Amino acid sequence: MLIKESPQFFWGLVGSMYIGNLMLLLLNLPLIGIWVRILKVPYDILFPMILLFCLIGSYTINNNLADVLIMIIFGFLGYLLKKFNYDSVPIILSIVFGADDGECHAPVDDHVEREHGDFL
Repeated sequence: MLIKESPQFFWGLVGSMYIGNLMLLLLNLPLIGIWVRILKVPYDILFPMILLFCLIGSYTINNNLADVLIMIIFGFLGYLLKKFNYDSVPIILSIVFGADDGECHAPVDDHVEREHGDFL
């Protein structure tokens, strides 16, 4: 419906994505050497730096220590999921869309219910 109702907005969005990708290409090609050097930094130094920047970033969004605590909790949860080989997508979807309470929320077609009984 977005394409049909406001094509100028849609094509403007698509055009901005092309422009953004072109800008990323122009900016990152000269910086490849820097990115390669960052990968050569030992893990013992790189990991605490990444963690520090994540902590600073989560605090500066709202200047609230609760955000930092939430980041730590979800980071630990992600670590446990990865360690025990759990797929995180179903868990995230269940958190976002809510757990199934056993009820069918789909629209029920009357003739299907009459033919097959009350199984929906």
